[in-house]
Formats: sequence, C-alpha cells, structure tokens
Amino acid sequence: MMTVETQLIATLKKELGDNPVVSNVVFAFILAVVEKMLGVKFACPCNPTWNRAFVFPFFLIPAGTACLLMMLIHGCNGYKKVLCGFLPFIVWMALMLLDGQYYVCGNSDWPGTFVTADKTYLMWCKPTNTTTEEELLQRSHEFHILSQGLGNTMVTILLILLIVYIVYKTKSKCRQNDEEDPDAASVPLKNQKKHKTQETEEDTAV
Repeated sequence: MMTVETQLIATLKKELGDNPVVSNVVFAFILAVVEKMLGVKFACPCNPTWNRAFVFPFFLIPAGTACLLMMLIHGCNGYKKVLCGFLPFIVWMALMLLDGQYYVCGNSDWPGTFVTADKTYLMWCKPTNTTTEEELLQRSHEFHILSQGLGNTMVTILLILLIVYIVYKTKSKCRQNDEEDPDAASVPLKNQKKHKTQETEEDTAV
C-alpha cells in the first residue's frame, strides 16, 4: 500500500512531466527563492573592467540550468516543448532585472565601493572620487529604474502569453468534448422542443 508521501511524489512527477505549465510555475517559484538568496550575498566588485564580466554569470548560469532541466523533463521533440523549456530562462532574466542591483553593477563604469545609498533602498558603487558622487548616484538611480522597467515589461508579456494560453487550451478542450460527444450539446435543445410540443398538445386538447 502506497503511503501519502509516495502518492504525493508520484503525482508531482506525473504533473511535472505531463504539464509544462505546472512545471514552469514550480520552476518560477524555485528561481525566485534562488534569486533572493543570491541577492542577499551579492557584492559588486565596482571595478569598471570586471563589473559586466562579474554580473554575466549571475544572469546566465541559473537561467541556462533551469532551461536544460526543463528540456530534460519534457524533451526537445516539438517546438511547443522547446518554447516551454525557454520560459524559465525568461523568468530568471525578469527576476534579475526586477531586483535592479545586478543591472546597476554591470553598468557602473567607475571605481568605488558597493554600499547602500543613504536613506534609500539603492545598492550602488559609491565612487572614490567624492566630487562626482551626486551625479553618479543619480545615474545609478536611473539604471535601477530602467532595470525594473524592463523586468516589469517581461513579466507583463509573460502574463499576457499565459492568459492567451489558458484561453486557447480551454477552448480547445471544449471543442474536443463537443466533437467526442456531439449529441450531448443537442440534448437540452431536444428536451426543450419536446416540452414545447407537449404544451401545444395540451392546449389543443383543452
């Protein structure tokens, strides 16, 4: 007799393997947790030569790993499965952009120290040359806002695509049910006509 835990694991494996939407939602939650863990310990080198090279793996490695795992679960046969495999990649990119500090770090082209700006949420490279500090702080704010704007745009596009997908699958399922049992849709109409006929006969008899 299967235990509750075994049944739960078996059901989860089946859903992850058969339903790309479910597996993508699960991966999205996992990626969100991973991003938060990385964000807590992230420290930009604030070196104009190395900033972008340092940030690049943070964008690429987790996204690529999630993408490969999705393709291993669902396979690569068919363009729909390949597209679903790339969804975790896009989700990770959106999460990184929404965080903002990675984009700020990659675009900081001045030497400094990675700190939190006074009385703000912003993590930025505080320059060693204090004469340009105010100007560079403003640029860092702009980088952060642009990053979150790009992230919000990606999330909005994903949400629209998800709604379109759900509507499409719902209509396809309804159409398939009608094709499998065409008489089911006509039963209420037949009953209605029969009821009207009975009422007409009763009126005539009276």
